[in-house]
Amino acid sequence: MTLLDNDIFIKELGKFFFNSRTGGPKNVAVTMKQYDGRNKPKPDENADVEHAVLFRAVCGNKKISTIVKAKEVNNFTIVYTSLMKESMDNLERRVVKKF
Repeated sequence: MTLLDNDIFIKELGKFFFNSRTGGPKNVAVTMKQYDGRNKPKPDENADVEHAVLFRAVCGNKKISTIVKAKEVNNFTIVYTSLMKESMDNLERRVVKKF
């Protein structure tokens, strides 16, 4: 998994969505979770931890990720949501079976 800068992550995510529309892998999965910067638990639980959000995206066998700091979350979210709105123009309507 490649850890990218926030701006580069948005550009690569846009490429993922474009490739999925133009015949590449159809699924793009984006996940996010709280990230405290630690890979292993620390013995001192009273330590000050800077909170962040870990974004991951998968398209086919390509994986990218980025870490968004707490101070940058608002700006990143604005850009991320606008990219999501642009990319959701080709969704298929779900078929609901009536009983």
